[in-house]
Amino acid sequence: MKTILVTGSNRGIGLELCTQLLARGEQVIAACRQVSDELKSTGARVIEGIDVCSDDSLALLRDQLGDV
Repeated sequence: MKTILVTGSNRGIGLELCTQLLARGEQVIAACRQVSDELKSTGARVIEGIDVCSDDSLALLRDQLGDV
């Protein structure tokens, strides 16, 4: 089983990608600025408050991921 990081996962294509990867049996880490109820219901591990345009935010993501 792979662990896959999906950014922009709270809606749209990112949310659908999380849903399909989880259905395949993959472990999914969903990174987003603000979590949606739909994303919460998927069962993915969610890391909220991530803006890929912010160096500080990416440092937070790195710290949250650890050795995944």
